[in-house]
Amino acid sequence: MKRLKLTLELRSALLTPFQSDTLFGHLCWAIRYGASEERLLKFLGQYAHAPPLLLTAAFPEGFLPQPVLPPLTYSETTQLARERYLDPKLGEKEPMRRMVEDLKRVRHHDLLALAQWKQVVRDLSPLALARAALDAAESRGIEETVTRTAVDRLTNSADKGQLFDHAETFYWRDGHPEKFNLWLNLDEQQVTAREVYDWFKIIEATGFGKRKSSGAGNVRVVTPFEEFARNDADLPADALDANAFVTLSSYVPRADDPVRGAYHLLIKRGKLGGEWATSANVWKKPLLMFAPGSLFLHNGEPRTHYGGLISDIHPNNPCIAQYAYAFPVGARVTQGVSA
Repeated sequence: MKRLKLTLELRSALLTPFQSDTLFGHLCWAIRYGASEERLLKFLGQYAHAPPLLLTAAFPEGFLPQPVLPPLTYSETTQLARERYLDPKLGEKEPMRRMVEDLKRVRHHDLLALAQWKQVVRDLSPLALARAALDAAESRGIEETVTRTAVDRLTNSADKGQLFDHAETFYWRDGHPEKFNLWLNLDEQQVTAREVYDWFKIIEATGFGKRKSSGAGNVRVVTPFEEFARNDADLPADALDANAFVTLSSYVPRADDPVRGAYHLLIKRGKLGGEWATSANVWKKPLLMFAPGSLFLHNGEPRTHYGGLISDIHPNNPCIAQYAYAFPVGARVTQGVSA
């Protein structure tokens, strides 16, 4: 499969995270409205044999999700404290105290700089990951509470005295809108790069996620097509002698997929989009998924894909499915997770 990279620029608040299954849902509506329902059904039908398109979540430019590993042991924390605070004047307890404070500071940082990510997955252990995270981990995005005025749907004007608050996440870097990268593995015998690029241009025109009709989720595709259509080498290659993979997408394993590893979970409460957003029941069934960064050991040769499309996800409409494929990047785990 051909690996492509797309860069999006976020020009507004973001109320819906750039998760892989949500991006896939927006692509499906782009196919439906930009091509036809027949093209969409053909595209989804291809997944019964082999996925024609795999995609990651979208991450702030220059970062990927931290691989998930068990926390440091006491002896590993002590070793790291001695490495980072070698001054004998500090005594015996002060280095450990400072080390614990540093680890608390980065505990909720979920992103790792791309350069460090490429290095750490070649020789992955809790100690190596902690060293990298202390130097190059971040969390981006600022959540702010915004007060809005409710709208009277009968008069299509402000409903006097009806104010409400809700959280919006803003991304801004060095005085400019934040850019996000996502990667795709594409079988061009089934889906062309031009088709995928045009679908994302439709998302650019219509917006992404919650409250896109009122300005949220305003994204712009900043990658020229000629650059997009080339193979991308920016994403880390699979580690030599990989014995595990890190998923860069939200993922639900099939019965024969590996599940031994370290992971974070998310509960997905999906909502219908497009013309189905006005249905009597817009909510999909809750779904437990592995979050990006989750790591799994595999036995034998790695596979090109794991997971699948989840059927029976809506109580009233059996044709609706949820995207739950892993986007695997091979890693070499040397410590922390045993087979």
